[in-house]
Amino acid sequence: MSRHVPFADAASHELPLARLFRLSLFQFSIGLTMALMVGTLNRVMIVEMGVPAWWVALSVA
Repeated sequence: MSRHVPFADAASHELPLARLFRLSLFQFSIGLTMALMVGTLNRVMIVEMGVPAWWVALSVA
């Protein structure tokens, strides 16, 4: 399995590969949620409210 999964050698007896996958799934879900939220904010603030794009970019950053 370590041949197909990058960084599979990071797993140990104290931190098994299944727990690493669960931790990475949490990070993935947060990233996906943030991408959807930023896309919605861009649409609403720039197009609908007329806020300058540089201000939206600064607030997101």
